[in-house]
Amino acid sequence: SLLFPSMRPSVVLRGRLRLARSAAGGFFPSCSCAAQGVAGSKGGMPGVLGMPPVQSMRTLPLLRQSKRERRSVDKGYFHEVMELQKTKGKPYMAMKTVRPADKAETFPDLKAENLMDHEIHLPSALVGKVSLVAISFKQFGFLQLDSWIQPFLDASSAAKKDKKRVSQVIQLSMTEGGIIANLLRGSMVSGLREAIPVERHPNSLVHIGKIHDFCDALRIGNQLVGHVFLVDQKGKVRWSGCGEAEAEELDRLRTALGELQ
Repeated sequence: SLLFPSMRPSVVLRGRLRLARSAAGGFFPSCSCAAQGVAGSKGGMPGVLGMPPVQSMRTLPLLRQSKRERRSVDKGYFHEVMELQKTKGKPYMAMKTVRPADKAETFPDLKAENLMDHEIHLPSALVGKVSLVAISFKQFGFLQLDSWIQPFLDASSAAKKDKKRVSQVIQLSMTEGGIIANLLRGSMVSGLREAIPVERHPNSLVHIGKIHDFCDALRIGNQLVGHVFLVDQKGKVRWSGCGEAEAEELDRLRTALGELQ
């Protein structure tokens, strides 16, 4: 009734709205996220949308989409959940190769605060390092990010032993600003501090405010899933992926990291 005040929802519509609310979750992870971990989202999306493990090999990286193909960030939860059902929880597969530097776009400007209450500016904080920027808008997407982050950290540690260039992970939790969001900011930050390892707090950022232009610049068409972007030393977005990482996608991530280092 909140979405369609002029009509009485059917039984099917009510069921779909419940799915949308379930997938949307809260703004940020609650304190229980630390206990749940990523294991709760392994093998597809059970417990949220009841979907089987992702088997689709769709290759539609957002960075390669034309304007006509770009999905609007204004669709809302209902449309986004329907999209996840159609794509089995995977809006697109990670890019097979890195985007050429001369065709890559600079990571969009953003001011955020890390979990140590220090203001961080992007893309300034990305310059000089190869960065995996992991972004989530809802708890469902947040739980997917470690499937990308930990393999990236492992690959980075191996590269450091070879005295290659430094890399880093920037984890960004975002929500549209508003009275309620700002009132709950303290609880959101507390939940994130408990869910994210302490050693990653300096590079774990929170942004509450306008997000439309930011999402549009990165071609983020579905805010329910997590998104990852590989950014080079000059702040250029060279590679992207989303959702729960698959084995083949992690191989692509490692290859892309090796090329950029």
